Amino acid sequence: MDERIIHWQQYGQTVLHPVAAALILLCGFLLFVLPRRRAVLPIMVASLFLTEVQRIVIAGLDFNLMRIMSILAWTRILRRGEVRPLRLTGVDKFMAAWTVSDIVLHTILIGTSGAFLNRLGNALEAIVLYLAFRMLLRDFDDIRRAVKGLVFLSLPIACAMLIEQFTGRNIFSIFGGVPEFTVERAGRLRAQAAFMHAILAGTFGASLVPLSAGLLRRGGNKVLGVLGFGAGILIAFASASSGPIMACAAGIGALALWSFRRHMRLFRWGLVVTLVGLHLSMKAPVWALLNRVAVIGSSTAYHRYILLDNFIRRFGEWWLCGSTGAAHWGWGLQDITNQYVLVGLNGGLLTLVFFVLMIAYAFRAAGAAAKAERRRGASAEFLCWALGCALFVHVVSFFGVSYFDQINLVWYLLLALISTAWCDALRLRRKRKARGTNEKLRGEGENPEERDHIAVGASAGEAAGG
Repeated sequence: MDERIIHWQQYGQTVLHPVAAALILLCGFLLFVLPRRRAVLPIMVASLFLTEVQRIVIAGLDFNLMRIMSILAWTRILRRGEVRPLRLTGVDKFMAAWTVSDIVLHTILIGTSGAFLNRLGNALEAIVLYLAFRMLLRDFDDIRRAVKGLVFLSLPIACAMLIEQFTGRNIFSIFGGVPEFTVERAGRLRAQAAFMHAILAGTFGASLVPLSAGLLRRGGNKVLGVLGFGAGILIAFASASSGPIMACAAGIGALALWSFRRHMRLFRWGLVVTLVGLHLSMKAPVWALLNRVAVIGSSTAYHRYILLDNFIRRFGEWWLCGSTGAAHWGWGLQDITNQYVLVGLNGGLLTLVFFVLMIAYAFRAAGAAAKAERRRGASAEFLCWALGCALFVHVVSFFGVSYFDQINLVWYLLLALISTAWCDALRLRRKRKARGTNEKLRGEGENPEERDHIAVGASAGEAAGG
């Protein structure tokens, strides 16, 4: 990936464009003055409209935009006393386990302080930003507001990528890290906006499609939902990459299962049986289907298949603590275009298991939240369902790209939204249960003998008080 080379060349040195510095200061100011329910918006603005290469390096410590905004967010949270006890979900627990395992096992693998600092920085970026979102987003209204904000910010990004398609120039190139002239492959311009690669930009657009659809019901914003839905599809197709287009189709397909949501267990088991049957009947392994997924003619689907095939066949090489790379597996395989492979190579089997369990519990939390929100109305239930569909988009995208820029913010925000939705559903369930118990007690208190008993107790209490 040429964009990664550009990024690495500027890594380890302070790169701060005057416009970027001004935007960071503005977003930092807004982060401190806006009410809690809107505080996530400045974080999203700074991360989505500035290239990831913008950073400040102090004494060898690298602070990119997401880390800077995370620090500012926590400064606000601590200063305003917005720290609150969290009801830990499975997503919270396995995210912590994944990051700790990644730090420890990767450090053991490489055996240098540099490796430790690198993994620690990535882990802090994940945990600190994720926890900041968990502190700032507290109920279903906050969830809906955050989704609206993310969808609204996608509209100018879609416009920028459309301009990029017509002019062949990326207006975000003034910030560095992305090429001025849009990369062309097989006669197609691969627009990328401020993202470090076109596939990551397209993945962002694909994830917006189900989130925008979640706003189309009552209580959302139909106009914004329709615009966001179109913007997401435009971004995915403007990236001219097979992965985002397939992920976009997967998201729409997941939305289409809404009518069958009460039969998802049967659907999941049917999918497992189908995959096992294909694996047993095909001449090649079932993951060879990756080689068939090529919407764009110049797609590198074969590369992704060979990478995953070697990852599975060379299990003994990486399972304990990971591996130093995959370049020796074959030509071009130093480019790890699979998030699951990257996690396994960085931290071994244990880290990969924690990562997969985090995703599994996120699906479970999204489904449980949708079921619990059913009493609040179809719009709330459908938005929780849309969160699960957006999660599915990322799960599909992970087979074609590894995340390394501001797409991580979208990923952590989605996980935080799902955890918050589940916690809010539990809170409502406890409130309804308590209300039902109180009504039952009041109903029992209407019994004449019960009323007499309560009256005697009250009189005795007044006498004791006197």
